Amino acid sequence: MSAFGGRESTDLSDLFSGPARIWSFQTQITQPIFQAGRLFDERDAAVARRNQAVLQYEASIRTAFQEIYDAIVAQREARERLQARQEQVQTLTQVVRLAQLRVDNGVANQLELLDAQRNLLNAQLSWAAAWQSQQGASLAMIRALGGGFNADQVAFKE
Repeated sequence: MSAFGGRESTDLSDLFSGPARIWSFQTQITQPIFQAGRLFDERDAAVARRNQAVLQYEASIRTAFQEIYDAIVAQREARERLQARQEQVQTLTQVVRLAQLRVDNGVANQLELLDAQRNLLNAQLSWAAAWQSQQGASLAMIRALGGGFNADQVAFKE
């Protein structure tokens, strides 16, 4: 029915037949064909971006674990060196004390005392370097565990 007094309009009945129907069918077929390639490409690109992000994430995780492992090893080795240097300083302090006693009792000359003091000074310098290395290893551990500081702000460098 139409607005023309209840009669059917032939124009409305021809709406889905003939050339109009072909045009409608043609747009439904051709539109997805042209988009299908683009949609597949977009999907493939999204999958590739996701795979790349996953690989980067895995690489960053491996790097983080390697940095933590390296920091643990460096800290342990630095602590062992510091302990060894501390024992060396303690031993050489006793050597200087005994050399001083020998000089005071006339058994040894000043050269022996000076030599013992020089060895003690070198050991103390080695201890200071070992302490600095141990502190640097501690900072590396903090940084590897996600500590928030800028390495350029550190007062000393190894």
